[in-house]
Amino acid sequence: MYLTKKEIEDNKVKAKVQHKSHIMKVMFLTAVGRPRFNRDGECTFDGKIGMWPFVDKIPAKRNSKNRAKGTLETKNVSVTKDRYREYMINKVLPAIYARFPCDRVGRGEKQPVFIQQDNPYSHIKKDDPEWVEACSQHRHFAVQLIEQPANSPDTNVLDLGLFRALQSEAWKLKKGRTIDNLIENVQKTWDVYDASLLNRIWLTHQSVLDEIILNDGGNDYNIAHINKDRLERMGKLPESLLVSDRAIELARRVRDF
Repeated sequence: MYLTKKEIEDNKVKAKVQHKSHIMKVMFLTAVGRPRFNRDGECTFDGKIGMWPFVDKIPAKRNSKNRAKGTLETKNVSVTKDRYREYMINKVLPAIYARFPCDRVGRGEKQPVFIQQDNPYSHIKKDDPEWVEACSQHRHFAVQLIEQPANSPDTNVLDLGLFRALQSEAWKLKKGRTIDNLIENVQKTWDVYDASLLNRIWLTHQSVLDEIILNDGGNDYNIAHINKDRLERMGKLPESLLVSDRAIELARRVRDF
């Protein structure tokens, strides 16, 4: 916990914090796309590709008052490169093929899909042989893996708003005592998350890209508020945001330099 000097002096904050090794936790792999709506405002694609926990079912090694020896228990697992590759190939790709809109098949073209990932060591490279082989096997989709820009967490729509929204809703549910309960709560918030809210995050993402240009590639900026709620009520929520004149001017200076 971080406390201000005044909070410490007033001794108003008293809390017990568990060590992180004793906190129940699960890592999830989540994939989303930009939601799509028709001319009547009806959602034709909610953008939710899928969410998968990194867990295994492991037999209990001994008896206890809660379960018998051999009972399958859900355990969280470390996200290694092999495990991540397995999830990307066996879970993410099939989900994309099943759910992502494919509007170029009739024209004899492959549907381009760009998967942006962040940059931890456990993630695979875009030229990983097994990944490239798996992507090449579908005749309707051309999937490419790209990396998130360094030091730019706001260019990831998951970190920019989705995870925060799911967490705030999960806190409202009955607290789970097991990993299965935790996964169930997260899944409930994921299932009911509205496509229009996810669409707004993508607009915020566009405004962030403008701010990054204005800050010479840095992240020392405040996320702009563009009154998305009001614009949506008025039916004037834009599909995309225009790059500001100032950002265009700065980009031209860099190019000329």
